[in-house]
Amino acid sequence: MNPGAPLTIRSSGLGQQEGLINPRMMGKKEAEEKALRDEIARRPELQINYGGAWDQIATAYRGLLQFAKRTAFTHHLEFGVGNAPT
Repeated sequence: MNPGAPLTIRSSGLGQQEGLINPRMMGKKEAEEKALRDEIARRPELQINYGGAWDQIATAYRGLLQFAKRTAFTHHLEFGVGNAPT
């Protein structure tokens, strides 16, 4: 395993978390999503292919908790409790 990879993954996760709690960044992302949804709703050819994307994402997120539990369990099997790479 690449010793730098866990740090990169961890740093990426921290950056994502910082973005999620930053009201300015979230406001920008919400405006971008609204513009995208509006454009898809306005254009029938896009509606056909992408109109159901948000429903599909919502369905995937409903299964995320169970996936996260399995991932955490696998991680503990690989590294042991309290022995995660840094």
